[in-house]
Amino acid sequence: MIRFALLAAAIVSLTACALSPGPSHQPLRQFDFGPRPADASVCEVDAQLGVVKASPAVSGTDMWYRYDDRPYSPEPFAFSRWTAPPAELLRRRLQIVFSGAAAAGRVDLEVFRVELQVGSGATAEDAVDARVSVDIGAVYRAPDGRPLDHQLFKLSHEAAASPEGAAQAVGEALINWQRELCRWAERIAESR
Repeated sequence: MIRFALLAAAIVSLTACALSPGPSHQPLRQFDFGPRPADASVCEVDAQLGVVKASPAVSGTDMWYRYDDRPYSPEPFAFSRWTAPPAELLRRRLQIVFSGAAAAGRVDLEVFRVELQVGSGATAEDAVDARVSVDIGAVYRAPDGRPLDHQLFKLSHEAAASPEGAAQAVGEALINWQRELCRWAERIAESR
């Protein structure tokens, strides 16, 4: 009798679990850095785009945000991802910009940070005070591989506090940075 009662309780319990609504499933949204602008310049220097890699913090497809009052606690957006790791998205955008031969040298890049920073006291979805921050290290190498110069580029751009806002702001920040990167590479090539 006790076995029958335990079995009946287990069946009722499992049936209740099966009938209860599960967690709501929101579709995964994917973003990239946006299309390469039609008027994007190609660098005047005859350099080649070399290695584009990422630090471990941004080697995956998670889209990160952090609150200003918690600077050491980045969090990923729950249902938003990059279509590819940020280093790959950057390589795709720049492969036409540095399309020369390796005769003049090579530009290697490392992405250290791509995140949305949200003002204190707000949520990641409704804050007005938000910015994207992108940190990219660059090394200009001679044709023989020797480093000739290096630069850490720190990009920042106002953003809507959402995954969509972050993706759009990163794309806009990269447009301005691309011109700066070209000027830097051209200056090094001319000084050789």
